[in-house]
Amino acid sequence: CVSREIVSYVRTRADGMCEACGDLAPFQMADDTPYLELHHVDEFEESAPNQPDRVIALCPTCHMRVHHGKDADQLNSSLTEKLAAGLGTFGHTSS
Repeated sequence: CVSREIVSYVRTRADGMCEACGDLAPFQMADDTPYLELHHVDEFEESAPNQPDRVIALCPTCHMRVHHGKDADQLNSSLTEKLAAGLGTFGHTSS
């Protein structure tokens, strides 16, 4: 389970864009925030750290792809690499 503080941090960091594909969130929620789903890149490890550099904001399509896609393991690995390269911090711009 991801803490409220981390949820807030990651959603703010994502700034309304999927951190996998770069698309805008598909819609605004009732509170006017962009709808993005959070994914813990280490969620299958019991000792996974609950920190913002291990959690990524995804559009629903990318979130389902990382769980059920043929390339799920490769996608999760690329997300882990993005976070390790600095995406886990505010102000990071991806190239």
